[in-house]
Amino acid sequence: VLSKQKERTVKRVSLKMICRGETLNIKETKIMAQFMVTATYTDAAFAGMAKNPHNREEAIGKILSALDMSLEGLHMTLDGKLFMVVSGTTEAAGSLMIVAGGSGSVDHITVDQVFSASDQMSWMQSASSVMGSYKPANAQ
Repeated sequence: VLSKQKERTVKRVSLKMICRGETLNIKETKIMAQFMVTATYTDAAFAGMAKNPHNREEAIGKILSALDMSLEGLHMTLDGKLFMVVSGTTEAAGSLMIVAGGSGSVDHITVDQVFSASDQMSWMQSASSVMGSYKPANAQ
């Protein structure tokens, strides 16, 4: 996962090299993000797990691997909700949602991008620098 600072540095270096007229062979860089995925197992999924107990982390890991994603954590609640934190691209996260929904084993799927405490600190610093300059629409 590239931090915002590293991402900016890579872009600046690339721009400097292009401005000097150097030819670059740059591959497209996909930014990895973290997502919290939640879903609810269907009755049919519970029936299948009871008939054939198996490690769901391994099965989910195979899907994630095929999408070039990684599993950070997998949990289930007592009321049948599955939640996991995964890393990957936004495109892969969208694909995961479609694969999971299309399987029929889960419903009520949500995929939300999550951010670190250091990301939040960066937001606070940016907001602090412009906070006083914003005037609401109803301000005189």
